[in-house]
Amino acid sequence: MTRAIITHLIATMLVAGIVSPAFSIGKTYVPRDDSKEVPKMEICRLMTVERDPEEGTKCIYQRQSRGQPVQISNDSPTAPCQRSFQCKRE
Repeated sequence: MTRAIITHLIATMLVAGIVSPAFSIGKTYVPRDDSKEVPKMEICRLMTVERDPEEGTKCIYQRQSRGQPVQISNDSPTAPCQRSFQCKRE
């Protein structure tokens, strides 16, 4: 009878030892390299399109913050310009 009680106690302690890590506090992942700064972005909207058969297409965009305009060139004179895109803030 005492042997059954001791066996039951040992089995209970083993099960409790296996289950206890499930109740431990969780850890949150923190990246090691926080030194990388994300560049601030703003919306640039199409202002004018200049087409020249020799130079190609120039798409000129106005920044959301009204800074210096952004110019994108393409060698094809028939290339379309996208209406807006995310550009780096000055």
